Amino acid sequence: GSAITVTDTTKNFGTGPAAASKTFVYLSLDSILDPGDTLIGSRPVGVLSSGSYSAGSTLVTIPADATPGIRYLIVLADGGQAVAESIETNNTRTTSIAVGPDLQVSALSAPLSALPGSAITVTDTTKNFATVPAAASTTFVYFSLDSILDSGDTLIGNRPVGVLGGGSSSAGSTVVTIPVDTTPGTRYLIVLADGGQTVGESIETNNTRTTSISIPFPDLQVSALSAPSSALSGSTITVTDTTSNLGTGLAAASTTRYYLSATSTYDTTDILIGSRSIGTLLNGASSSGSATVTIPAGTVVGRYYLIARADGEEVLAETNETNNTKYYRIVVQ
Repeated sequence: GSAITVTDTTKNFGTGPAAASKTFVYLSLDSILDPGDTLIGSRPVGVLSSGSYSAGSTLVTIPADATPGIRYLIVLADGGQAVAESIETNNTRTTSIAVGPDLQVSALSAPLSALPGSAITVTDTTKNFATVPAAASTTFVYFSLDSILDSGDTLIGNRPVGVLGGGSSSAGSTVVTIPVDTTPGTRYLIVLADGGQTVGESIETNNTRTTSISIPFPDLQVSALSAPSSALSGSTITVTDTTSNLGTGLAAASTTRYYLSATSTYDTTDILIGSRSIGTLLNGASSSGSATVTIPAGTVVGRYYLIARADGEEVLAETNETNNTKYYRIVVQ
């Protein structure tokens, strides 16, 4: 529905004079003039001698029902076919034009890191890069494993954006929550202009902007371990430990396992004799608890080691996977 000015130069490349004519302007879905294109304006061109030209402008109106997208203006010399020419197939010149608004996220900021389940503030600027207004819309915020928006990403927030005139912007913030089941590593916040797809735009493929966010890793360690200094073969004893999260990230629920070993270093041949459950641990938090374990019947008398191993089931990704054990000397009698 907007009016624009189209400027052209119509030239006579022939050897003889050209009678007065009209130069037509069409709006087209493609760059080829055909009967389906819409005539939106024209201008008169006077008599042109060989090699002379007429430069001029035409005020045209983009049809109100024109669908948004990349369209084409096709200018046709001698649109009324009043002039017989030596070549009738070279009368057009074409240029593309973006019809409709063009919403983009021109700026984006967020914290560099966050814990699963935590609330953060995402700030964006949504801008209309076209010259025509954009109706009210909604800007969405997604949480993603990569930098490309797809159907597997999680919508975690949105904010309303009012009507935006050509070239105008809306800056605002959205409080979002990082999904509680997020695993550590580099993740991505993807902000999508017109997330509800309510605005027909000239370009629909440039609506996103992305920033990375780090989900920090936990680091579970057994910071304390105690048990009786001796036990009989086949007897039960109480083992007490403190399992601590010394990392910067949240540690999901895990299990601390207890082993009887001939050496102070854990390996897969050690005998599992018990375990206890550890709840979710924030960074810097600890869980202290006890478990009743049984010294295997038939264990040969001698010196052994009780080894407590944090995340014994190896379900958590940690900054350091080699510091999960602590040992305690015990004599089996």
